[in-house]
Amino acid sequence: YGLVGSEMCIRDSQIASRAGLGDTGTAYLVDSYGFYVTLPWYIADSPLHVIARNDGVERVLQGESGEARYTNPRGTEVLGVYRWLPDVAMGLLVEFEQDELTQEINQIWALIVGVAAASLIVGYVVTRQMTIWLVRPLEKIVAAARVVQSGDLSYRAGIDRGTPHEMRDLAQAFNDMASSIQQSHRELEARVEERTKQINEQTKFLRNVFESVANPLYVIDVETYTVLMANTAAQELRKVTGTITCYALTHNNEMPCDTLEHPCPLREIKRTRKPAVMEHVHLDDEGDLHYFEV
Repeated sequence: YGLVGSEMCIRDSQIASRAGLGDTGTAYLVDSYGFYVTLPWYIADSPLHVIARNDGVERVLQGESGEARYTNPRGTEVLGVYRWLPDVAMGLLVEFEQDELTQEINQIWALIVGVAAASLIVGYVVTRQMTIWLVRPLEKIVAAARVVQSGDLSYRAGIDRGTPHEMRDLAQAFNDMASSIQQSHRELEARVEERTKQINEQTKFLRNVFESVANPLYVIDVETYTVLMANTAAQELRKVTGTITCYALTHNNEMPCDTLEHPCPLREIKRTRKPAVMEHVHLDDEGDLHYFEV
């Protein structure tokens, strides 16, 4: 009866030996003489009746532990892991067929590639969405800044509803700045227009005063002696055309007045910083002489 109980226990362990080892994996024990204590699934015999013969068994019987590729009794390439158990004087071997391992590795690689592809797709979608949310609003703000810089102060940056609030705040800040610049520009234009109007009125008044003088009246540049303005009385005496100096206009001279008969009043004014009155003889367009106090 003891032998029958032992056989049942061994058979039970043989059945349990493939748990978690896949379709072709197997685990078995051999004793110190090389007999199967538990059988691989592909051997239909009784334990302790068949001697195990392969490289893994030979190594484990030498007391070694490790892993190796070798051929099992079926003639199939396997990857075996073996360990010598000195406490029970047995060797434990676990073997997987090479084809199944290759298939599982390929499945793992396929899973890795699939996960990588999915990650790339997700990354692309996320990047595209980030571009829509961040880059495009920034491009709109930059474009609006360039339009405003070109002179169109009424242009504003338009932002879509789905834009992140940070971009909306930035666009609103830019639009507020543009509005402030536009308002300042309008106020400046209004002040310039008002000032121009005042200057024109003053110029008109001075021109009227200038023309109301009955005697010839000139405005002369004290540095270059160029005649800048001449009233109607001066124009009737001698027509002022183009750029001409006072000494060329009134004396037909090429140099400023510098004689006792005709001292230069401008030099005297510059020297003394006071008004000066002198007598000069001027020529008209006909060559006639006219005596003036200058």
